[in-house]
Amino acid sequence: MAVAHWFFEPEPASGFVIQEHLRQTFWRAGLSTLWIECHQATPPFRAEGYWEDVALALEWDTADWLLLMLSQDAPRVVQVTQLLLGFKPLARYVQNGRVVYEWRARNRQQRLEELRGNQALENLEALGPAR
Repeated sequence: MAVAHWFFEPEPASGFVIQEHLRQTFWRAGLSTLWIECHQATPPFRAEGYWEDVALALEWDTADWLLLMLSQDAPRVVQVTQLLLGFKPLARYVQNGRVVYEWRARNRQQRLEELRGNQALENLEALGPAR
C-alpha cells in the first residue's frame, strides 16, 4: 500500500509537485479515476478535485492535521485516505453543505472538544480514539 508522503514529509512549494504526489499516491491506492489539483502550495496546503461524481478538497498541515471535504459522502475515498495516513479520522461532520472528515495526529481530545462546541457543525460524529 502506498503511503501519504505528501502528508508526513515537507513538500516543496510547488503546486505541480504536490498535485503529482497526491495523484500518484491515490492512484496507486486504487482511486485511479481521481483527479486533483493543488491550489495552495504552502501550509496549510489545499488541493481540489473530483472522484467519479464527487467533488472533493483536501486541506492539511504536514504531519499534523488533514481535512477531507466532500460534496457527498464517499466511503471509498475516506477508506483509501485512512489507509494512506495509517490512522482513523477523528470525526465526521457536515459544514456548509459538505461532508467533512477530519484527521488529527496530535491534540485529538482537545480538537474533539472544540468541534463539539462549534454550533456551525451538523451531525458531528466521533470516529476514532480521541487519544
